[in-house]
Amino acid sequence: MEDINECEHPDQYHCYGVCTNKPGRYDCQCRPGTSGDASRQNGCRDKDNFKLVLKVVIATLLSYLNTDEYNDYQELALAYSRASGSTCSSRRGS
Repeated sequence: MEDINECEHPDQYHCYGVCTNKPGRYDCQCRPGTSGDASRQNGCRDKDNFKLVLKVVIATLLSYLNTDEYNDYQELALAYSRASGSTCSSRRGS
């Protein structure tokens, strides 16, 4: 049985990235600078978009950690810790 080059038949073997023919199969990878599922149309996304979303999430969490509400929860946790005989310390080492 003769091996076919699946990359030459994109209508049958969908690859929306870089197609590499292998014996008996093919590999489909997203183009450099992108990640995701190259076998799906629009399945590869810029890696920079992921980094941007991650930065926004981290910035949001850090801003919450600097609020008075968070500090109140931290003080309550320390008070409970002392009352119950557990050990717990804040980031400040209290």
